[in-house]
Amino acid sequence: MKLSFHDRKRKVLLPLVTIIFVSCVSQVLGLENISNHITAIGEIVYPLAILRGVSWYGFDSNPSWYEMNKQYFDFMVQTFPAMTFLSLPVSANTIMPKIENGDYNTIDYSRLNLLKDFVSWSKPHEIKILLSNYWESTNEVALKAYWRFMAQQFLDENTIVGFDLINEPWAFAHGDEGLIDLYERIIDAIRSVDPYRTCFVQSMYYHYQTAEWRNVLLTNPVNRSNVVYTAHLYSQDAATGEWYDSYTSPWIPYYLNHDYGRAKQVLRNTTEGGHGGLYQRFGFIKQELGYPVVITEVATIDTEEGHQYLRDVLDILNEWNINWTYHPWYTNIDRPISLTYPNGTVRPKSTIVRDAM
Repeated sequence: MKLSFHDRKRKVLLPLVTIIFVSCVSQVLGLENISNHITAIGEIVYPLAILRGVSWYGFDSNPSWYEMNKQYFDFMVQTFPAMTFLSLPVSANTIMPKIENGDYNTIDYSRLNLLKDFVSWSKPHEIKILLSNYWESTNEVALKAYWRFMAQQFLDENTIVGFDLINEPWAFAHGDEGLIDLYERIIDAIRSVDPYRTCFVQSMYYHYQTAEWRNVLLTNPVNRSNVVYTAHLYSQDAATGEWYDSYTSPWIPYYLNHDYGRAKQVLRNTTEGGHGGLYQRFGFIKQELGYPVVITEVATIDTEEGHQYLRDVLDILNEWNINWTYHPWYTNIDRPISLTYPNGTVRPKSTIVRDAM
């Protein structure tokens, strides 16, 4: 709800009423600490919702290869009837194919219109969509131009839950804490078009570099309203399905040894190996700092150990009221972490995902 004020009295009264209303709603619903980083005058669109679903890659490749059509969308909803969240990777250089040359006017309308189709398909199911920019660039001018354009295209569209500004910046801007200031300037550009748009940001450190990311958030968090912190969680290689080592993921040996009780304990919270568990990676952001968190990529393989790991992960995320999407929903490449086979049928772990929604 956008507020417009016609006199000084309303300028003073309405924000006060909004603050009182939000406070009362929070107490009634038993919501956890809603900090000033996610409040703004007007509608608070993100933290009041429970969002669980899947991530669907394909816009940045050939959408037809990834079955990005209404029929397969309907199959996805049929498979996950309680689904409320859909993460869509849509890179800046996909929508603006000449962006790297400074051309912000050439638009791939076939991709843009398909994206708008997804919005229309999602509406009847009350599924919220997150747009995630997978373009590996910190070009400020270009990123501002892209996100301003997207803000204009989806102005007041509440099916779009927010914009994930830069995906996995640790891969190409590792350790660059100047990204916090960049995030703020990009958010300002978006808010110049849509003052109420929620923005999602990611760490510039590897996910297991928990001490470094914690220090950033304690000393210099993104100083804007309606900001959500995004993280990814992988314990296996996305292409091969091989488990990572215990150096980065100390819970893995316990799962492989079928010590599932201890495995979940270490997964949740540990100091083993110096890298920590899920609490050290992102749980503290929600539990201690009161900022909202979303996990937009989590995955596993179809083995006994993989299934138990996935149950534990989703159980912890749901316990902490952290929203999530499983990634990926579909790929035409036979990747063992995908929810589906290349022929489009679902893998066994889809039942675990469905039951956790």
